[in-house]
Amino acid sequence: MDEASLADGSGRGFARRALGAQYGATVIGLLATVFLNLLLARLLGPDGFGIFGAALALQHLLLVAQDGGFRTLIFRESARESEGLGLDRRKAFGFGLGQALTVTVIASAVALAIAALSPGLLDRLGLPIILAAFAGGFAKAFSGFVSGAMMGQGRFGTEAAWQGGVRIVLLAAGAGTAWASPSPLAVLVALAFVQFALCLPLMRRIEASPPRLARQRAVLAFSARMTLMAGMVALYFRAGTVLLVPLGVDLAEIGRFVLAHRLLDTATLFMGPLAQFVFFRARKGTIEASPRQIIVLAVVWVVLSTFGAWFAFTFGGDILAVLAGEAYRQSGDFLGWLAIAFGASAPNYILMQLLIARDREGTVLRATIVTAIAALIGTTLAILMVGAVGAAVAIAGSELLLLALLARFFGRGRS
Repeated sequence: MDEASLADGSGRGFARRALGAQYGATVIGLLATVFLNLLLARLLGPDGFGIFGAALALQHLLLVAQDGGFRTLIFRESARESEGLGLDRRKAFGFGLGQALTVTVIASAVALAIAALSPGLLDRLGLPIILAAFAGGFAKAFSGFVSGAMMGQGRFGTEAAWQGGVRIVLLAAGAGTAWASPSPLAVLVALAFVQFALCLPLMRRIEASPPRLARQRAVLAFSARMTLMAGMVALYFRAGTVLLVPLGVDLAEIGRFVLAHRLLDTATLFMGPLAQFVFFRARKGTIEASPRQIIVLAVVWVVLSTFGAWFAFTFGGDILAVLAGEAYRQSGDFLGWLAIAFGASAPNYILMQLLIARDREGTVLRATIVTAIAALIGTTLAILMVGAVGAAVAIAGSELLLLALLARFFGRGRS
């Protein structure tokens, strides 16, 4: 396939080849990530895995600011430069790196200040683990910028091969580190270092520029909207894991919840290639779907999601007891609710990408703000009433609420 075909997304067989490459890498990445989580759960034990999961939840919240919406901006501007913005992909990449580096330094300084002034606030996780989580967030943001640049240029095959390789190397690094030293801190440091190192060989290929801070008003406005939007999504999706720690839930129980939640997190990877490709085609103006097609897809997805939730409720605990150890049998209590959440989160991901590609990020922002506020209140109350299982129920409710809001807004835009 020539570069011209890739650039406009209209080449013969483009969709089939691009999605095939992306899903091939996604299946590899999904299996590697699931295997890594199961190994870490077994090697670190419920307490250690609870600490590891809480650190990752904290990392993801900071990652929202480290990314700052620049992954999407790099993807969007590489696919087609916005009129009047005057921003090429090299400059966008430099802005992304500058954002990630600045946020990481500031967050680390704040953590150090808290540790010095009131060390008791960090007792349950510890300052080294928090700093390692922040470093890992920078590495993930860096990786996201590289990925966005390649896909925006239409290099879906190259990006897919790279992502598949990254997942396999991370599996080896994480599992090997946990085997040699069953410490959440050691695993976090190893994963951060490896992910950062794997980005460096691609810098010349994507024509990256050095870190710099964005000053254009339009870029800053876009970044602020995207950061707030992603922050709202992170709040409702990660609120359970984050709130379990300060609300005093037992670390072993947190570890069992984290395993189920990490499996949900991994399952959402399966929707990534389709959502990104939908974004690419919608941005190019080469995607169409009739109301009938949308209804058929919705019915099929509801049937599949219902079966998945039933299977998780019925057999999830037994399966996790075999794969991760008997200590995780109770994780099955969470898995069914999180399967319901996945049934809603997948179409949410697609609808978000469609709306953002059409420059309707403000619509998505309104929906996510409402969902995040409802999630914070609902999750807190649910955890106080029924413990960790309340966090799983709250995630399912949040995803369903967001789906209803996005579907309503999307329908208005089509009418």
